[in-house]
Amino acid sequence: MLLKWIISRLDISGSNLNQFFSKVPSFYFSIPKRNSLIIFDDLNSKYIKSSIDYKQTYEIKFRNNRINLFALLYSLIFFYKSTIKIEYINFFLEKSKLKILVTTNYNRLIIYQIKHYYPEVKIVVIQNGSFGEEFLLKLKNSTYRKPICDYFFNFSSLEKKKIEKKIKAKFIVLGSLKNNFYKIDNNYKEKQLLFISQYRKALINKPEFRKFYETEKILLPIILNFCKKNKLKLAILPGEENSLSQFEHYKKILKSKNFFIYKMNLEKSYQRTDHSLFSITVDSSLGFEALSRSNKVGFFDFFSYNEKSFYSKQFFNKDGKFFLGFYNKHKINKILKYIYTVNNKDWKNQNFNKMNHIIYDKNNSKLNKVIKSIIK
Repeated sequence: MLLKWIISRLDISGSNLNQFFSKVPSFYFSIPKRNSLIIFDDLNSKYIKSSIDYKQTYEIKFRNNRINLFALLYSLIFFYKSTIKIEYINFFLEKSKLKILVTTNYNRLIIYQIKHYYPEVKIVVIQNGSFGEEFLLKLKNSTYRKPICDYFFNFSSLEKKKIEKKIKAKFIVLGSLKNNFYKIDNNYKEKQLLFISQYRKALINKPEFRKFYETEKILLPIILNFCKKNKLKLAILPGEENSLSQFEHYKKILKSKNFFIYKMNLEKSYQRTDHSLFSITVDSSLGFEALSRSNKVGFFDFFSYNEKSFYSKQFFNKDGKFFLGFYNKHKINKILKYIYTVNNKDWKNQNFNKMNHIIYDKNNSKLNKVIKSIIK
């Protein structure tokens, strides 16, 4: 019971307590070396480490129920200074002495509380994925003190405008951390249309996500017919592993086996958008990232739902040369034809700035510049 109470107060993963105890916690015992830059979560750490010129780093692990035993004991002793959660994170900062924390976990609100107790710590937050009203409501309904960090790197200027009054920070538009990491290689094109799937087996039949998946059910047969007429291969980029279940899912929608589905490989996803003639998506961040890489992308989303991001809402209830926010078969085919036939020069000259597009910052140079300025 004592351990259960401790973990309920710690809760740095945001997981449901019962889910947490469905698995046995795994303790680890590493300690940061002096002057280590602390990265909160190892999920995207390789992109951060590869983008900065500072090599002495340490990752706080918490996924798969991992807990640092030393940090846990430290937080139990010094929780009176702030909270157990903050002292758990502070343990690593104290051992490092560098006092810099970088994280892509922008929706973990505890991150924005650290400077209230330890103002000397530099907190750098990197937006990992687009967000919508759900994140703003989370900020609004929080019982925490006003959120504060030193730097917040945004996907786009649109999202920057949405939160710059909600969080005290210096905001910088970076684009996508992962997207910026991969070199653009779109000189070679395969004669294929790439559909960027957002299939999730755990969500596909849930009522609250039904509208999200209705668009692809309507759209994909039209896309397949377009591919047949223009002798294009229809390739599907999977939304998760287990390609067999996804193949069966799309075979049912298309009533055909005349398509190809890639094996899941996150590192090759950007290359596959680069090498396709054009891509189609409903509401995938990868679609917006592909747009920033000067690739031709079409956006179709015919229904409204709460989880929509502010970025994708730019396309709702509207139609344009490469996007459609409502169902109209004639306009779908018109957009597909335009994206297929428009030359690359004209495509690149599209005025995407009006839509607050995600930028491409090669090698995340803006992030590296900020980290260097802090460490100096």
